[in-house]
Amino acid sequence: MQLSKEGVEFIVKEETGGREYYEKVYKSTFVWPGGRSGATAMVGIDVGYYTISEVDAIFKSITTPEQLKRIHAARKKTGVEGREACKTLKDIKFSWETAIEKFEEFILPKFTKLTMRVFPGVEDLCDGAQAALVSIVFNRGTSLEGSTRKEMLQISKLVPDANYLEIAEQIKSMKRLWEPTSGLIGRREREAALVEACA
Repeated sequence: MQLSKEGVEFIVKEETGGREYYEKVYKSTFVWPGGRSGATAMVGIDVGYYTISEVDAIFKSITTPEQLKRIHAARKKTGVEGREACKTLKDIKFSWETAIEKFEEFILPKFTKLTMRVFPGVEDLCDGAQAALVSIVFNRGTSLEGSTRKEMLQISKLVPDANYLEIAEQIKSMKRLWEPTSGLIGRREREAALVEACA
């Protein structure tokens, strides 16, 4: 499955806020998004959840050995530990061009494959629905177990029938998981709108 250009741009915008936000607010370095996140760089690369080999593949060619060692030290550190680890990486910066290059080379293929595993049949959906579901997996992971994942489980059952309107409703239902002021509320609305446009 290959996302459309618009789909890729949608995910990049959701993860970074766009180039201006990335450069002026994120300051092109590591940030801590909050919650159970770890230190996160470029387009949503949360090193708290990445393996040794993945960190090497992504960062080795664009950092010094000393910087890479510090990034490795941030692995498996999430939540409060991730926030503290992020503070040790603030001097390491990545240009917007590098962020997009690494996203397209390493990150997007990984999460596209994960989305196909979580939602079998997603490759047969329209472009907007594909982008929305990859965006959800990128943001929420792959688990379908537990009360916080009931919508994702339901979506997995709706995808084979391309039931776009009900998939969109399930995405909107996920908003119950966050406070009304959370940025994820708007993200779920925008993802749902992409799916609804396919109906």
